[in-house]
Amino acid sequence: MHSFRLFINDRLRKMIDRRLGIQFQESEIRFYPRCQCEFEPPCRLSGAIEFGYPENFGAFTYFDFQEDGPRKLIRGMRTGRYCSVAIDSHVGLMPHPTDWLSTASLCYSPQAPWRKHFEGDVQCDKVFTDVGEPTVLGNDVWIASGVDIKRGITIGDGAIVGAGAMVTKDVPPYAIVGGVPAKVIRYRFDEATIKRLLAVKWWNYDLSSFGPIDFSDIDKALDTIEAAVREGRAKPYARRKVTVADLYPYARRCLFYFSCRDGWLCLKLFGLWLLHRKIGKQRY
Repeated sequence: MHSFRLFINDRLRKMIDRRLGIQFQESEIRFYPRCQCEFEPPCRLSGAIEFGYPENFGAFTYFDFQEDGPRKLIRGMRTGRYCSVAIDSHVGLMPHPTDWLSTASLCYSPQAPWRKHFEGDVQCDKVFTDVGEPTVLGNDVWIASGVDIKRGITIGDGAIVGAGAMVTKDVPPYAIVGGVPAKVIRYRFDEATIKRLLAVKWWNYDLSSFGPIDFSDIDKALDTIEAAVREGRAKPYARRKVTVADLYPYARRCLFYFSCRDGWLCLKLFGLWLLHRKIGKQRY
């Protein structure tokens, strides 16, 4: 599928949310040809976003990118369910060639700027396409504001990355990391509790099927969840994933909307012009 853009107004935003369960907060979303996104509803993405490579966003996950900042190009990312990514974070930063003559984009990208400043054309015999392994966020991951995560990093289930951290290595499940480079500060729970959490995988189930849960008490919550799973009362959470093909008809719809609105505006301007000419003739 070729690239396209979603120009989202309030009406179209509500329509996509109601029909597909995806919340886009920005007025323009771009999808590039190689993009093969899958969104598991419900999830929310805010800010100026461009999708360039295969991505996968789990249910109950939200990304709050800075709306008035530069566009965020998302490439090669997989997230689990119940993930929270705060504003001004960079997940899966693009690499540069380190063993070439230069790390500048002019030497490895045909689309690089400044080529016109040379007398001749700068030839790029090889294009640097090493996008690396995808960046993986497990389930129930919290990324605080101002975090930079290197491409190919895996953040384990239940992990927390503190504000302003620079993550260059994989993060274990339920670890709290921070600093530059990020290091493990402590773990959220003891080893036995972490084993119980990773064994029961509560994020795979419909939370309402567990019955009343005391979320503030980890031991009581796990007892309730494990009992529901053991007794067969826990129901898996399953929703059909939304693909780029599902979003494409809304791009055609919004283009039709803008063409109709612009056409109506042109008619109004044309009417004002005729009125101006009529008044001018009557005056003279």
